[in-house]
Amino acid sequence: MEKTLERADALKEETIAWRRHLHSIAEPSFKETATAKFVADKLQEFGYKIRSPLAGTGLIADREGASEGDDLPTVAIRAELDAFPVQETNRLVYASKNAGVMHSCGHDANMASTLAAAKILSECDFPGRIRIIMQPASEIAAGEDLKSGAQRMIEDGALEGVDAVIGLHVDSTIDSGKVGIIEEPVVAKTRFFTIVFEEGRALDPVHAGARVIDALFNEFEDWSVEDRKKALSVTGLTVEEEGSRKAVVRGTLEYFSREMLSSIKTRLQSACQKGAGGECRLEFDSDHPAEMDPAIVDAVREVSLRLLGADSVKILKRKTWTEDFSNYAQALPAALLLLGTGATGKPRIAHTGGFDIDESHLHSGAAILAASALSILKKMSK
Repeated sequence: MEKTLERADALKEETIAWRRHLHSIAEPSFKETATAKFVADKLQEFGYKIRSPLAGTGLIADREGASEGDDLPTVAIRAELDAFPVQETNRLVYASKNAGVMHSCGHDANMASTLAAAKILSECDFPGRIRIIMQPASEIAAGEDLKSGAQRMIEDGALEGVDAVIGLHVDSTIDSGKVGIIEEPVVAKTRFFTIVFEEGRALDPVHAGARVIDALFNEFEDWSVEDRKKALSVTGLTVEEEGSRKAVVRGTLEYFSREMLSSIKTRLQSACQKGAGGECRLEFDSDHPAEMDPAIVDAVREVSLRLLGADSVKILKRKTWTEDFSNYAQALPAALLLLGTGATGKPRIAHTGGFDIDESHLHSGAAILAASALSILKKMSK
Protein backbone atom coordinates (compact mmCIF):
# COMPACT_ATOMS: atom_id res chain seq x y z
CA MET A 1 0.00 0.00 0.00
CA GLU A 2 2.87 2.34 0.78
CA LYS A 3 4.22 1.66 -2.71
CA THR A 4 0.89 2.86 -4.08
CA LEU A 5 1.43 6.21 -2.38
CA GLU A 6 5.01 6.36 -3.65
CA ARG A 7 3.85 5.71 -7.19
CA ALA A 8 1.14 8.34 -6.87
CA ASP A 9 3.71 10.83 -5.60
CA ALA A 10 5.84 10.12 -8.68
CA LEU A 11 2.79 10.97 -10.81
CA LYS A 12 2.08 14.23 -8.97
CA GLU A 13 3.23 16.64 -11.68
CA GLU A 14 1.65 14.57 -14.45
CA THR A 15 -1.65 14.47 -12.56
CA ILE A 16 -1.63 18.25 -12.20
CA ALA A 17 -0.84 18.63 -15.91
CA TRP A 18 -3.81 16.41 -16.81
CA ARG A 19 -6.07 18.46 -14.57
CA ARG A 20 -4.94 21.73 -16.12
CA HIS A 21 -5.41 20.48 -19.67
CA LEU A 22 -8.89 19.20 -18.85
CA HIS A 23 -9.69 22.51 -17.22
CA SER A 24 -8.65 24.39 -20.36
CA ILE A 25 -10.95 22.34 -22.64
CA ALA A 26 -14.04 22.47 -20.42
CA GLU A 27 -17.20 21.34 -22.23
CA PRO A 28 -20.91 21.38 -21.31
CA SER A 29 -23.01 18.35 -20.41
CA PHE A 30 -23.54 15.73 -23.13
CA LYS A 31 -21.09 17.63 -25.39
CA GLU A 32 -17.83 16.53 -23.78
CA THR A 33 -16.26 15.16 -26.97
CA ALA A 34 -12.72 16.53 -26.60
CA THR A 35 -12.72 15.70 -22.88
CA ALA A 36 -13.86 12.14 -23.55
CA LYS A 37 -11.21 11.68 -26.25
CA PHE A 38 -8.45 12.88 -23.93
CA VAL A 39 -9.34 10.51 -21.09
CA ALA A 40 -10.01 7.62 -23.51
CA ASP A 41 -6.60 8.09 -25.14
CA LYS A 42 -4.89 8.08 -21.74
CA LEU A 43 -6.75 4.99 -20.54
CA GLN A 44 -5.96 3.16 -23.76
CA GLU A 45 -2.31 4.14 -23.32
CA PHE A 46 -2.44 2.54 -19.86
CA GLY A 47 -3.68 -0.73 -21.38
CA TYR A 48 -7.42 -0.45 -20.74
CA LYS A 49 -10.03 -1.66 -23.22
CA ILE A 50 -12.38 1.17 -24.12
CA ARG A 51 -16.08 0.88 -24.79
CA SER A 52 -17.76 4.02 -26.10
CA PRO A 53 -19.90 5.93 -26.56
CA LEU A 54 -22.25 5.38 -23.67
CA ALA A 55 -24.87 7.96 -22.75
CA GLY A 56 -23.78 10.00 -25.76
CA THR A 57 -20.24 11.00 -24.80
CA GLY A 58 -19.46 8.69 -21.87
CA LEU A 59 -17.19 5.65 -21.82
CA ILE A 60 -16.03 2.73 -19.73
CA ALA A 61 -12.51 1.31 -19.67
CA ASP A 62 -11.72 -2.19 -18.38
CA ARG A 63 -8.48 -3.84 -17.33
CA GLU A 64 -8.18 -7.46 -16.28
CA GLY A 65 -5.94 -8.46 -13.40
CA ALA A 66 -3.40 -11.24 -13.25
CA SER A 67 -6.15 -13.71 -12.36
CA GLU A 68 -9.05 -13.84 -14.79
CA GLY A 69 -12.38 -15.61 -14.60
CA ASP A 70 -16.12 -15.07 -14.70
CA ASP A 71 -16.44 -15.47 -10.94
CA LEU A 72 -13.84 -12.85 -10.03
CA PRO A 73 -15.02 -9.43 -8.83
CA THR A 74 -15.05 -6.10 -10.64
CA VAL A 75 -14.62 -2.73 -8.94
CA ALA A 76 -15.50 0.46 -10.80
CA ILE A 77 -14.07 3.94 -10.24
CA ARG A 78 -16.27 6.74 -11.52
CA ALA A 79 -15.51 10.31 -12.58
CA GLU A 80 -17.40 13.04 -14.43
CA LEU A 81 -16.65 14.65 -17.80
CA ASP A 82 -18.87 17.73 -17.74
CA ALA A 83 -18.12 21.33 -16.89
CA PHE A 84 -20.55 24.00 -15.70
CA PRO A 85 -22.24 26.73 -17.78
CA VAL A 86 -20.51 29.75 -16.24
CA GLN A 87 -17.92 32.18 -17.57
CA GLU A 88 -14.51 31.77 -15.95
CA THR A 89 -13.11 34.92 -14.34
CA ASN A 90 -9.80 33.42 -13.17
CA ARG A 91 -6.71 34.68 -14.99
CA LEU A 92 -4.87 31.41 -15.32
CA VAL A 93 -2.65 30.12 -18.11
CA TYR A 94 -4.89 27.05 -18.18
CA ALA A 95 -8.22 28.92 -17.91
CA SER A 96 -11.11 27.56 -19.94
CA LYS A 97 -10.75 28.29 -23.65
CA ASN A 98 -14.49 27.83 -24.20
CA ALA A 99 -16.60 30.89 -23.50
CA GLY A 100 -19.39 30.44 -20.99
CA VAL A 101 -18.27 27.05 -19.65
CA MET A 102 -15.69 26.09 -17.02
CA HIS A 103 -14.88 23.39 -14.50
CA SER A 104 -16.28 25.31 -11.55
CA CYS A 105 -17.11 22.20 -9.54
CA GLY A 106 -13.83 20.31 -9.80
CA HIS A 107 -14.65 17.58 -12.30
CA ASP A 108 -11.33 18.27 -14.03
CA ALA A 109 -9.58 17.35 -10.77
CA ASN A 110 -11.79 14.29 -10.27
CA MET A 111 -10.85 13.03 -13.73
CA ALA A 112 -7.15 13.69 -13.20
CA SER A 113 -7.06 11.78 -9.91
CA THR A 114 -9.00 8.92 -11.48
CA LEU A 115 -6.61 8.78 -14.45
CA ALA A 116 -3.65 8.63 -12.05
CA ALA A 117 -5.35 5.84 -10.09
CA ALA A 118 -5.99 3.97 -13.35
CA LYS A 119 -2.32 4.26 -14.30
CA ILE A 120 -1.19 2.98 -10.89
CA LEU A 121 -3.59 0.04 -11.13
CA SER A 122 -2.35 -0.79 -14.63
CA GLU A 123 1.02 -1.58 -13.04
CA CYS A 124 -0.44 -3.86 -10.33
CA ASP A 125 -1.46 -7.49 -10.12
CA PHE A 126 -4.95 -8.01 -8.74
CA PRO A 127 -7.67 -10.66 -8.74
CA GLY A 128 -10.53 -9.58 -10.96
CA ARG A 129 -11.11 -6.46 -13.02
CA ILE A 130 -10.96 -2.69 -12.72
CA ARG A 131 -13.48 -0.59 -14.60
CA ILE A 132 -13.12 3.16 -15.06
CA ILE A 133 -16.41 4.98 -15.66
CA MET A 134 -16.21 8.42 -17.27
CA GLN A 135 -19.73 9.77 -17.37
CA PRO A 136 -21.22 12.88 -18.97
CA ALA A 137 -23.68 15.30 -17.41
CA SER A 138 -23.45 14.67 -13.69
CA GLU A 139 -25.22 17.89 -12.73
CA ILE A 140 -28.12 18.23 -15.14
CA ALA A 141 -30.97 16.15 -16.45
CA ALA A 142 -31.69 16.44 -20.16
CA GLY A 143 -34.22 15.27 -22.69
CA GLU A 144 -37.91 14.73 -22.29
CA ASP A 145 -37.29 11.97 -19.75
CA LEU A 146 -35.09 14.26 -17.59
CA LYS A 147 -32.37 11.64 -17.12
CA SER A 148 -28.92 12.52 -15.90
CA GLY A 149 -25.63 11.17 -17.19
CA ALA A 150 -25.40 8.52 -14.47
CA GLN A 151 -28.88 7.21 -15.22
CA ARG A 152 -28.10 7.01 -18.93
CA MET A 153 -24.74 5.32 -18.28
CA ILE A 154 -26.43 2.68 -16.14
CA GLU A 155 -29.08 2.11 -18.81
CA ASP A 156 -26.29 1.66 -21.38
CA GLY A 157 -24.64 -1.07 -19.31
CA ALA A 158 -21.90 0.77 -17.41
CA LEU A 159 -22.53 -1.32 -14.29
CA GLU A 160 -22.98 -4.71 -15.97
CA GLY A 161 -20.72 -7.21 -14.23
CA VAL A 162 -19.64 -4.65 -11.60
CA ASP A 163 -19.69 -5.60 -7.92
CA ALA A 164 -18.87 -2.28 -6.25
CA VAL A 165 -18.26 1.33 -7.25
CA ILE A 166 -16.20 4.06 -5.64
CA GLY A 167 -15.71 7.69 -6.57
CA LEU A 168 -13.75 10.77 -5.64
CA HIS A 169 -14.97 14.34 -5.61
CA VAL A 170 -12.81 17.29 -4.65
CA ASP A 171 -14.18 19.52 -1.91
CA SER A 172 -12.90 23.07 -1.47
CA THR A 173 -14.49 23.30 2.01
CA ILE A 174 -12.03 20.67 3.32
CA ASP A 175 -8.39 21.66 3.92
CA SER A 176 -6.03 20.61 1.18
CA GLY A 177 -4.35 17.29 1.90
CA LYS A 178 -7.17 16.01 4.08
CA VAL A 179 -10.05 13.75 3.07
CA GLY A 180 -13.66 13.33 4.10
CA ILE A 181 -15.34 9.96 3.94
CA ILE A 182 -19.10 9.82 3.81
CA GLU A 183 -20.13 7.30 6.45
CA GLU A 184 -23.39 5.76 7.56
CA PRO A 185 -25.98 6.85 8.30
CA VAL A 186 -26.13 8.79 5.06
CA VAL A 187 -29.03 9.65 2.83
CA ALA A 188 -28.25 12.07 0.03
CA LYS A 189 -31.35 13.48 -1.60
CA THR A 190 -31.26 15.45 -4.82
CA ARG A 191 -33.92 16.49 -7.28
CA PHE A 192 -33.73 17.84 -10.81
CA PHE A 193 -36.26 20.47 -11.82
CA THR A 194 -37.26 22.16 -15.08
CA ILE A 195 -39.31 25.26 -15.75
CA VAL A 196 -40.74 25.36 -19.26
CA PHE A 197 -41.90 28.54 -21.00
CA GLU A 198 -43.77 28.02 -24.25
CA GLU A 199 -44.26 30.68 -26.90
CA GLY A 200 -47.82 31.90 -26.82
CA ARG A 201 -48.12 31.42 -23.10
CA ALA A 202 -45.36 33.92 -22.31
CA LEU A 203 -44.79 36.89 -24.60
CA ASP A 204 -41.11 36.01 -24.93
CA PRO A 205 -40.12 32.66 -23.39
CA VAL A 206 -36.41 33.56 -23.10
CA HIS A 207 -37.08 36.83 -21.29
CA ALA A 208 -39.62 35.10 -19.09
CA GLY A 209 -37.04 32.45 -18.19
CA ALA A 210 -34.47 35.10 -17.28
CA ARG A 211 -37.01 36.94 -15.13
CA VAL A 212 -37.86 33.75 -13.26
CA ILE A 213 -34.17 33.05 -12.58
CA ASP A 214 -33.83 36.53 -11.07
CA ALA A 215 -37.01 36.03 -9.04
CA LEU A 216 -35.82 32.61 -7.95
CA PHE A 217 -32.68 33.88 -6.27
CA ASN A 218 -34.64 36.72 -4.68
CA GLU A 219 -36.84 34.09 -3.06
CA PHE A 220 -33.81 32.82 -1.13
CA GLU A 221 -32.51 36.17 0.09
CA ASP A 222 -33.14 35.15 3.69
CA TRP A 223 -30.77 32.18 3.29
CA SER A 224 -26.98 32.49 3.58
CA VAL A 225 -25.07 32.40 0.29
CA GLU A 226 -23.50 29.07 1.26
CA ASP A 227 -26.83 27.45 2.18
CA ARG A 228 -28.49 28.78 -0.99
CA LYS A 229 -25.76 27.40 -3.23
CA LYS A 230 -25.94 24.04 -1.48
CA ALA A 231 -29.72 23.85 -1.74
CA LEU A 232 -30.31 25.22 -5.22
CA SER A 233 -28.36 25.39 -8.45
CA VAL A 234 -29.60 26.67 -11.82
CA THR A 235 -27.67 24.67 -14.41
CA GLY A 236 -28.85 26.32 -17.61
CA LEU A 237 -31.33 28.19 -19.74
CA THR A 238 -31.82 26.70 -23.20
CA VAL A 239 -34.05 27.51 -26.16
CA GLU A 240 -35.69 24.69 -28.09
CA GLU A 241 -37.01 25.38 -31.56
CA GLU A 242 -38.66 22.06 -32.39
CA GLY A 243 -42.36 22.65 -32.88
CA SER A 244 -43.31 25.76 -30.97
CA ARG A 245 -40.46 27.83 -29.61
CA LYS A 246 -39.88 27.38 -25.88
CA ALA A 247 -37.30 28.16 -23.22
CA VAL A 248 -36.31 25.67 -20.54
CA VAL A 249 -34.65 26.51 -17.22
CA ARG A 250 -32.98 23.49 -15.62
CA GLY A 251 -31.52 23.07 -12.17
CA THR A 252 -30.95 20.85 -9.18
CA LEU A 253 -31.92 21.10 -5.54
CA GLU A 254 -30.90 19.12 -2.49
CA TYR A 255 -32.57 18.76 0.85
CA PHE A 256 -32.30 17.11 4.24
CA SER A 257 -35.99 16.67 5.03
CA ARG A 258 -39.44 16.70 3.50
CA GLU A 259 -40.04 20.05 5.17
CA MET A 260 -36.98 21.54 3.47
CA LEU A 261 -38.08 20.10 0.12
CA SER A 262 -41.56 21.58 0.58
CA SER A 263 -40.05 24.99 1.38
CA ILE A 264 -37.84 24.96 -1.71
CA LYS A 265 -40.76 23.90 -3.92
CA THR A 266 -42.90 26.71 -2.54
CA ARG A 267 -40.18 29.25 -3.31
CA LEU A 268 -39.78 27.86 -6.85
CA GLN A 269 -43.50 28.19 -7.45
CA SER A 270 -43.46 31.74 -6.07
CA ALA A 271 -40.60 32.67 -8.40
CA CYS A 272 -42.57 31.33 -11.37
CA GLN A 273 -45.57 33.40 -10.34
CA LYS A 274 -43.54 36.59 -9.82
CA GLY A 275 -41.30 36.19 -12.86
CA ALA A 276 -43.81 34.98 -15.42
CA GLY A 277 -47.20 35.42 -13.86
CA GLY A 278 -47.47 31.67 -13.52
CA GLU A 279 -47.27 31.25 -17.32
CA CYS A 280 -44.83 28.37 -17.13
CA ARG A 281 -44.70 24.69 -16.24
CA LEU A 282 -42.67 23.56 -13.21
CA GLU A 283 -41.64 19.88 -13.18
CA PHE A 284 -39.60 17.68 -10.84
CA ASP A 285 -37.98 14.30 -11.35
CA SER A 286 -38.22 11.53 -8.74
CA ASP A 287 -36.27 11.33 -5.47
CA HIS A 288 -32.68 10.08 -5.50
CA PRO A 289 -32.07 8.68 -2.02
CA ALA A 290 -28.91 6.63 -1.60
CA GLU A 291 -27.04 5.02 1.25
CA MET A 292 -23.33 4.31 1.22
CA ASP A 293 -22.38 0.66 1.79
CA PRO A 294 -20.71 0.10 5.20
CA ALA A 295 -18.23 -2.51 3.91
CA ILE A 296 -17.07 -0.34 1.00
CA VAL A 297 -16.93 2.73 3.24
CA ASP A 298 -14.79 0.78 5.74
CA ALA A 299 -12.39 -0.28 3.00
CA VAL A 300 -11.90 3.32 1.84
CA ARG A 301 -11.54 4.54 5.42
CA GLU A 302 -8.95 1.90 6.31
CA VAL A 303 -6.88 2.78 3.25
CA SER A 304 -7.15 6.53 3.92
CA LEU A 305 -6.07 6.14 7.53
CA ARG A 306 -3.12 3.98 6.57
CA LEU A 307 -1.93 6.26 3.77
CA LEU A 308 -2.58 9.68 5.29
CA GLY A 309 -2.88 9.15 9.03
CA ALA A 310 -5.72 9.86 11.44
CA ASP A 311 -5.12 13.62 11.52
CA SER A 312 -5.86 13.87 7.78
CA VAL A 313 -9.02 11.75 7.67
CA LYS A 314 -12.41 13.23 8.54
CA ILE A 315 -15.46 11.00 8.92
CA LEU A 316 -18.63 12.70 7.70
CA LYS A 317 -21.76 11.47 9.44
CA ARG A 318 -24.11 13.21 7.06
CA LYS A 319 -23.42 14.85 3.71
CA THR A 320 -25.38 15.69 0.59
CA TRP A 321 -24.11 16.51 -2.86
CA THR A 322 -25.68 17.90 -6.02
CA GLU A 323 -24.06 15.60 -8.53
CA ASP A 324 -25.59 12.20 -9.14
CA PHE A 325 -23.26 9.59 -7.68
CA SER A 326 -26.34 8.55 -5.71
CA ASN A 327 -27.61 6.68 -8.78
CA TYR A 328 -24.64 4.30 -8.55
CA ALA A 329 -25.08 3.94 -4.79
CA GLN A 330 -28.70 2.93 -5.36
CA ALA A 331 -27.61 0.19 -7.75
CA LEU A 332 -24.47 -1.25 -6.09
CA PRO A 333 -22.39 -1.18 -2.90
CA ALA A 334 -20.64 2.19 -3.10
CA ALA A 335 -18.57 4.80 -1.29
CA LEU A 336 -17.70 8.40 -2.09
CA LEU A 337 -14.43 10.01 -1.01
CA LEU A 338 -14.18 13.79 -0.68
CA LEU A 339 -10.64 15.07 -1.32
CA GLY A 340 -9.81 18.35 0.37
CA THR A 341 -8.64 21.00 -2.08
CA GLY A 342 -9.33 24.15 -0.07
CA ALA A 343 -7.21 26.99 -1.45
CA THR A 344 -5.72 29.76 0.68
CA GLY A 345 -7.12 33.28 0.57
CA LYS A 346 -10.72 34.17 -0.13
CA PRO A 347 -13.30 31.36 -0.19
CA ARG A 348 -13.75 29.75 -3.62
CA ILE A 349 -17.43 29.05 -4.19
CA ALA A 350 -18.40 26.20 -6.51
CA HIS A 351 -20.42 27.01 -9.64
CA THR A 352 -19.01 30.54 -9.84
CA GLY A 353 -16.51 31.95 -12.31
CA GLY A 354 -13.84 32.44 -9.65
CA PHE A 355 -13.82 28.86 -8.37
CA ASP A 356 -10.39 27.28 -8.00
CA ILE A 357 -8.70 24.54 -5.98
CA ASP A 358 -5.40 23.65 -4.40
CA GLU A 359 -4.27 20.90 -6.76
CA SER A 360 -1.15 19.89 -4.82
CA HIS A 361 -2.72 16.76 -3.29
CA LEU A 362 -4.60 15.29 -6.24
CA HIS A 363 -2.09 12.45 -6.26
CA SER A 364 -3.11 11.55 -2.70
CA GLY A 365 -6.66 11.05 -3.93
CA ALA A 366 -5.34 8.84 -6.72
CA ALA A 367 -3.41 6.71 -4.21
CA ILE A 368 -6.51 6.23 -2.05
CA LEU A 369 -8.66 5.30 -5.06
CA ALA A 370 -6.11 2.78 -6.34
CA ALA A 371 -5.38 1.21 -2.96
CA SER A 372 -9.10 1.08 -2.08
CA ALA A 373 -9.92 -0.69 -5.33
CA LEU A 374 -7.18 -3.25 -4.65
CA SER A 375 -8.38 -3.76 -1.09
CA ILE A 376 -11.99 -4.27 -2.15
CA LEU A 377 -11.01 -6.71 -4.91
CA LYS A 378 -8.89 -8.71 -2.48
CA LYS A 379 -11.71 -8.94 0.08
CA MET A 380 -14.33 -9.83 -2.54
CA SER A 381 -12.18 -12.53 -4.15
CA LYS A 382 -11.77 -14.51 -0.90
